[in-house]
Amino acid sequence: GGGGIPEDDVEFVKRSAVVVLLKCDTVALQKPLLSIVKILGEADFVARWPAFLPQVDALLDMDRVPLHHVCGALAVCREVARGFEFRLVERETDVDLFLEVVYPRMMGIAKAALAAPADNADSALVLKLIVKVLWSCTAAPVRSAESGVPAYMLVGERQEEWLD
Repeated sequence: GGGGIPEDDVEFVKRSAVVVLLKCDTVALQKPLLSIVKILGEADFVARWPAFLPQVDALLDMDRVPLHHVCGALAVCREVARGFEFRLVERETDVDLFLEVVYPRMMGIAKAALAAPADNADSALVLKLIVKVLWSCTAAPVRSAESGVPAYMLVGERQEEWLD
């Protein structure tokens, strides 16, 4: 939630923040918007922000969305995933729900970024964000006594595709 902020306003921001970030090319505006997404992710992911994962899934669809917009969607994913890394979001189930949506899209996105022209500024940022999202989803066990990587990532075929 929103603390003293009316719930309708919080819901409006949840619906709008991700889309506004995709259309905003000004770093001075992106940073505060990403901060809002981070706060919402920590407070409301996933139970109180059910529209987030379907919205992100659509925005990570390389068949429908240009690489530039995918870059913005990955930045949003990075902010939410940081909650897993720093244990701000309940990790056990939420990280798996998050990965079920984001992880399958990331291989295609990485391939598109690698196939983009060398002067495409978004390509390097996309690859960096993919690595950061994956790190945030898997870092908590490395830093604590928690057992292993998220269950979703333990399926062999999911790892083999990245190693090819």
